[in-house]
Amino acid sequence: MDNSISNQKLTFLQRVFSKLLSILGWTIVGQIPELQKYLVVGAPHTSNWDFIYFVMYINAVGLKVGFIGKDSAFWWPMGLILKKMGGIPVNRRSRNNFVEQIIDTYHQRSSLILLITPEGTRKKTEYWKSGFYYIAHGAHIPIIL
Repeated sequence: MDNSISNQKLTFLQRVFSKLLSILGWTIVGQIPELQKYLVVGAPHTSNWDFIYFVMYINAVGLKVGFIGKDSAFWWPMGLILKKMGGIPVNRRSRNNFVEQIIDTYHQRSSLILLITPEGTRKKTEYWKSGFYYIAHGAHIPIIL
């Protein structure tokens, strides 16, 4: 089965988001993996606009993708919306075995696609944080760019 967006019957919202991305100069290419579980690396993460494009993309291709965000972004009422969209708030100010918690979540669910931005910030960084790798390794899932 070919999972490319051009070969799918698109819903009205998928057509709207696809057209919007096209107007903004983006082209959707490639195929969506036919896997129930994987981790998506979103990089580089350079601006708050990255999230807007992410939302447009997943709606254009019809994917349900979870994402991780700093807990301070999950204020009321925005937090309700972000959680409904698949957001997982993270307290970056304390160590709380987050990697193990996400591995456990993958083990508990029959399907989960999760986006992680490995820089851990929107600032320019010299290296990526390694948590995404340890999550994928511990959960026995592939990493998709």
